[in-house]
Amino acid sequence: FTGRTPFAVTGAQSTSSVRMTVTFDAPPDPAQATNPANYSVPGLTLSAPELSGNTVTLTTTPQQAQSYTLTVSNVTRASDGEPLSVATATFQGTPVQPPTVTNVVVTATSPNNGTTPYNTGSTTVVITGTDLATVDCEGAVKGVALDDLNGVDDPVGTTATSCTVDSDTQITATFPPGIRTNGATGWNVIVTNQVGSNSTSAVRFVPVAGLLISEVF
Repeated sequence: FTGRTPFAVTGAQSTSSVRMTVTFDAPPDPAQATNPANYSVPGLTLSAPELSGNTVTLTTTPQQAQSYTLTVSNVTRASDGEPLSVATATFQGTPVQPPTVTNVVVTATSPNNGTTPYNTGSTTVVITGTDLATVDCEGAVKGVALDDLNGVDDPVGTTATSCTVDSDTQITATFPPGIRTNGATGWNVIVTNQVGSNSTSAVRFVPVAGLLISEVF
């Protein structure tokens, strides 16, 4: 006779170049299912498991266009502690693509001009797009820049003074003062990940020309 219904991994899937899901046929034990040590994929490092119902979502290091094998260990069924009878699944990795920038929102300015970025001060923006997880925000030259020009239309390419990769779809960056205005047109926000850069941004950064008063006589 069969006894208790078996407990199994029913599949794994890549949802982006740095995210994947694991699906069980019943809710797993929450503490065990959210322990990253219980998941292994050769060639990838896994972290930050999040459980929702029968599905666990994990963050991965950048994937390649290849087949991966997931192995789950030490995870039991929540209702009765039944161990896994099927603990492996294969999935096709999603390779990192050149990034896109779909939105640029000013969140702070210094001096504080609200959300109007004057070129006499610095500006913090939230950049939304795709394939942003591998953008370098740790190096001396940040992977976030503008396609701005100087007064004789030579490329400047002002880089962000700081940036933080919030997720694969969001970066927070700060641009320095001194960026030349381009009227209402503004400048494209260019981000560079490990495979390339975007050439344009759906929304541009539009600095306003400001007057810097250094002395009153």
